[in-house]
Amino acid sequence: MAVFREFSLRLIAAFPHKIHTVVTDNGTQFITPSASGSTTPLVKEAIASGEMFQA
Repeated sequence: MAVFREFSLRLIAAFPHKIHTVVTDNGTQFITPSASGSTTPLVKEAIASGEMFQA
């Protein structure tokens, strides 16, 4: 986790634009809305409300 945190902080500092979305996995729970256990509706709801979330 510390490695990802350090990478993220350096990326944010170096990238000249606001980062809106970071895609970290191609698991079916993220890319297939009809998949069993899909988190797609929860992710869309969190994004719409401006809420921070972890998947």
